[in-house]
Amino acid sequence: MRPAFRTAAEDLASLVPDGAFIALPPDYSMPAMAVVRALVLEKKKNLKLLGVPVLGMCADLLIGAGCVREVESSAVSLGEAGLAPRFSEAAEKGEIVVRDATCPAVHTALQASEKGVPFMPLIRIDVPTYSADDLPEELAAIPAIKPGSRATA
Repeated sequence: MRPAFRTAAEDLASLVPDGAFIALPPDYSMPAMAVVRALVLEKKKNLKLLGVPVLGMCADLLIGAGCVREVESSAVSLGEAGLAPRFSEAAEKGEIVVRDATCPAVHTALQASEKGVPFMPLIRIDVPTYSADDLPEELAAIPAIKPGSRATA
């Protein structure tokens, strides 16, 4: 039975509409598990998760509870505990949309949003062949990502 009083976590979760675009930090950044629990208890639906830059246990719990429609991240992992089982199962069954992202691109896109600009440049580097004598010349325009907005289809 749920308590008669509301916690701060429940208050935060109540502000998250179905279909929201949520940025989550990696497990080592101590994400707010109480808010994740409250989202699950409120049976939120069609959430889009952004890994900043990776997703972990919070995402796996939300996916397992059927709250997630889409994941954009460079990885979804439980770290030393191994694969994220609910993510793996949902991805294999096609129950969620998975969009691959690179760590630098996610951070660059969030910086663009923070600065209020539509995009930020990012040097495209082929890491195995990069050397000081062969400076990269290609730039990629990384569009701003704005968590907190409604997810788009």
